[in-house]
Amino acid sequence: MYSLVAEAVGPDQAGMAQGVNSLVYALGSATGSAVTTSLLSEHLIPHTPLSVASGYTHAYVLCGVLGLFAVIVSVTEARLAARRATASARPAESVAV
Repeated sequence: MYSLVAEAVGPDQAGMAQGVNSLVYALGSATGSAVTTSLLSEHLIPHTPLSVASGYTHAYVLCGVLGLFAVIVSVTEARLAARRATASARPAESVAV
């Protein structure tokens, strides 16, 4: 992942881009862990610290939905980036007045 970030920006912005990448990764990990723990602790076997199967099911479904959303956003962004690159590579057309 670090090499992708480094290739996407210039050398003068590489440090800042790596820092933002690390920050987003850490925030995503912390948020994901907190949400999963919350879902599992919501569905406990009475008088024990153990989760019932429905807690795991809810957690896995949520992870699947968020993963699908991430794929859709990534594919959409890749397509938009390709369009921007194609548009910037075209020569400027002359405008007749």
